Amino acid sequence: MRIALLAIILLSGCVATRPPLELADTVIDDAQVWEGEVRIRGVVTVKKDGHLTIRPGTRIIFTPLDRDGDGIGDGELLIEGGLVARGTAAAPIVFTSGAAQPQAADWKFLYLDFAREGEIAHVISEYAYSGVQIHFCRARVTDSEFRYNVDGLRFSTVNLVAAGNRMHHNTHGCATRSGAARRSCTTTTSATTRSACSW
Repeated sequence: MRIALLAIILLSGCVATRPPLELADTVIDDAQVWEGEVRIRGVVTVKKDGHLTIRPGTRIIFTPLDRDGDGIGDGELLIEGGLVARGTAAAPIVFTSGAAQPQAADWKFLYLDFAREGEIAHVISEYAYSGVQIHFCRARVTDSEFRYNVDGLRFSTVNLVAAGNRMHHNTHGCATRSGAARRSCTTTTSATTRSACSW
């Protein structure tokens, strides 16, 4: 009995210490699932034939990198294929900076560009230039939190459903390109838009 209990404890410790997945300037053209901790240095691109599923509780950490010296981190996750990033209230998916003292624009963005599929739910996006940018596709962004970014959610020419999102402590978290910026807001109803603006 004691040996069985000891074996369970040791196996539990092994599962908890799984090393992070580390990616640098990577192209994904198949179906992949991320969970645990993922560290990105540079740009990870999910091509048209690729599909990425991110499981609840996953932490995506962008290593600080500014190759062109423009003051905006170069780390990004670019989606041209499919993305399902569906966390839960108890286990959100977190996109964040790997800097010791993180700040806005440490990494660039989660960017959906002509994506085949885009579902984002219960995600926390922080310390990015744009928490999420969505262009020329259909997407859903629900029950997510955007904080400490330059822009919270930016989109143009999209069919976007956004509901239950919270944005705070962003420089232009709820700005439209033609209107005044607001630092915090909550989207509480679904909205479908084909206009160009950022929230």
